[in-house]
Formats: sequence, structure tokens, C-alpha cells
Amino acid sequence: MSLALGLVIAKNTTAQTCTGEIIKFNENFDTGTTNAALPTGRTTYSYNSTTVLADGDYKLSNSSKGRTEWHGSADHTGNTNGRMMVINASYTVGEFYRDTVVGLTPNASFSVFLYVMNANTLGTCGSGAILPKLQFIVESYNNDGSFTQLTTFTSSSIPQSQNPTWIKVGGYFNLPAGVTAVRYKILNNAPGGCGNDLAIDDITFAQCASLALPVTGMRLKAQLHNGTALLSWSTVQEFNSEKFILERSNDGKNWEAINSQAAAGNSQSTKSYQFIDNKPFKDASFYRILQIDIDGKFTYSNIEIIKAGNVKGSYAISPNPFQNQFSIQLSSDKEQTAVVKLVDMNGKTVKYTNWTLNKGLNNTQIQSLQSLNNGIYMVEVTGTDGSILARTKMVKL
Repeated sequence: MSLALGLVIAKNTTAQTCTGEIIKFNENFDTGTTNAALPTGRTTYSYNSTTVLADGDYKLSNSSKGRTEWHGSADHTGNTNGRMMVINASYTVGEFYRDTVVGLTPNASFSVFLYVMNANTLGTCGSGAILPKLQFIVESYNNDGSFTQLTTFTSSSIPQSQNPTWIKVGGYFNLPAGVTAVRYKILNNAPGGCGNDLAIDDITFAQCASLALPVTGMRLKAQLHNGTALLSWSTVQEFNSEKFILERSNDGKNWEAINSQAAAGNSQSTKSYQFIDNKPFKDASFYRILQIDIDGKFTYSNIEIIKAGNVKGSYAISPNPFQNQFSIQLSSDKEQTAVVKLVDMNGKTVKYTNWTLNKGLNNTQIQSLQSLNNGIYMVEVTGTDGSILARTKMVKL
């Protein structure tokens, strides 16, 4: 087996070196000589325990041979019992794996990487072969259930090879103050079809003793004001930054540029930027910032959504992430009996309780949650008339 240790530099990273690297998390998909499935909620792909994987299928296996024309490789360490995730990509471009990492150190720098292999033998599918191309996204959890994107990187197309070849793909990020848990997602960034077949292994988060990033602390905020959208963002420091492009979408998938502003270039102090969108979409407007460096590398900010009329009243739910319990503070415009539901990622209600609301401010605690599996849940408070009074994503640690 040929082992390639060269980093596939993503477009948003720079030639940085993570010094004093300490491994904080590693997903190696365990060991075993039989095929296995992922825990619930990790993937939208279909588990297939046979050796012939169709589009949108996966398995955890100690061999990459998901089809007859694929390499029969061991995992990237060469362990004959070590499992990897073997994938026949779906025809739909999108997410195929996600997980949560906990116990990270706030205000610290991290490298994140994984190993990927083109499962096809050289020449499979001919000149029209679709090559695997991955996007990796790391996000921090916010108290309101939203997420802040900390980094995203996209690999180059993973080529076919004569012998099984593992390639290391990675990037870097800084973890903000007060944040100890992140969510990461891996996306198939190329359409499925003949040739888009791969294996991944050893997803790793490592804390760095030192690391400098081109732009740190970038966070976009959006506010609805008199029918216009006020967009503001800031950076803590900048190094070789060129410009910011504000993008808008009505569906979160198709984006258009609506504003461009020059970046500070090099700065060690907080810089603030602002733009007013006078014509946001009537239903929902999605916004994000594309930050471009002088050398052409780029990264995206978090996505902000302005949407009127979907949630009534004001509320706060904390702590998020939670362990054994969390509290809900909610303002109601009338006396009513509400329903509080906690739903897992499979749509199963794992906690259900009635809550008598008075007009004005109300407080309650949702307790005895220690038996729940770690992961992501949706909490939703529904009023007597069926209106949604509160709804947010929560993380169980």
C-alpha cells in the first residue's frame, strides 16, 4: 500500500504549521473483521452490509473493496483489522457525515484533518470518471441554537491511483472564548456517478501551541429594521486579507453577491464593517460573508437568516450544550397551556411535558436528561393555538 502524507491545502487555509500538536479527538471507526454501521444520526447515507455498494450506500469495513473494481486496501494505518468508512457517493451533492467533538479548550488554536482515498483502481470509468472532492465544515454551537462557522476547507479532486493511496486533507481554526464543543460536517462536493467512490479514516482534531490565521474572530450579524436588513461583521485581527463579499440567498443554496468591501489587509485591532440591504426577500433572506485573502484563498462566515412570523414572543434556553437539564425562560402574551417537546435527529420525541404559562415572563426546567445519548436535539415549545413560541437546537454532552 502506498501512503501519501502530503497535505491537500484547502482554498481557505495558509501555509501554517501547527506547533506543539496535542491530539484531542480521533475518529478511526473502530476495528473488526465484519462490516458495521454508524451510530444513529451520523449519516444520511444507507448502510449496506454487502460488498456491492450502490450510489448513496456506505459501510464501515476493514477493506475498501465496496465493489469489484475498487481497491482492496486496509485502513490508512495499515491495520488489517482497522475499519474505515467506505462510500459510494450519492448523486446529490451534500452532507454524508457529521459528529460533535466535546472537551476542547476555549481560546485555543486547532488543526483538523482526515485521510481520504479514491477507492477506484486506475482507469475505472475512463476519462469521464467523476473524482471525489470533499468539503469539511467546523461550527461552534450558540446558546440560541444557531451555529457559527469556524472554518471550512475543500479538498482538491482526489485522483485515481495504481495502488491504494491515502491523502491527508486538513485546515486550521481558532476556538472562541467560552466554547468547548464543535460540530463538524463532511460534504460530498462532487456529484455522484461513475468514479465518485472513496474511503475516509482518522478524522483528527489537534490543539496547537501556536498558530496564526489570516482572519480571526469574523462573525456576521443580521437585524431586520424598518423593512431593511442591517448586516454587520467584525474581525479581531487580519493578515494579508483583501476583501469581503456579502452574499445573499432566498433558499440557503443559491447565492448572489450584493456588496464588496476592502479588508484592512493587516490589523491587530478589531475592525468593523456594515452594509444595509434595502430589498431583502419577503419570506426569508440568508446572508453570509466570503472573505478573500491577497493570495486568493478564501473562507466563509456563519450564515444569518432573517425570517418574519415563524416564531412568536421572546425566549432564552440555557445552558447549551446541556448535560442533565436545561431551563427555558419565555414571554407569553396570554395565559395558556403550552407543550414542550425534545426531539432527536431521527424525529423521535424523547421528552414531552405540559407547561402552564402566565401572561408575561415564565420559567421552567426540563430535567432528568442524563440518560439521553450525546448529540443534537431540537427543543420546541408550542402554544394552545398551535403557534411555535420557542424552537432551537440543543446539544447533549
